[in-house]
Amino acid sequence: MKNLIWRVLHADAFVFDAEMVSLLLEIAAFKGSWMAWRSLAPDRLRAIDCMVLVESVGASLRLAGSRISDADLGRITALHLI
Repeated sequence: MKNLIWRVLHADAFVFDAEMVSLLLEIAAFKGSWMAWRSLAPDRLRAIDCMVLVESVGASLRLAGSRISDADLGRITALHLI
């Protein structure tokens, strides 16, 4: 990636090679998936947010050596989110 940026900044003429096209397509795909999130209903976004919270906290606790299930963690975080 660093090499690609250097080539673009130091080129006399800008040419879209296969690598550049591939990167641009990845950006376009990401933008499309990001735009899809905007159309989700608020209750669905809250559910996803809660799920991400449970999985993130669970992963952190497990890395610290705790043995807690996602179900138990979900019950604990549900009490906090209400």
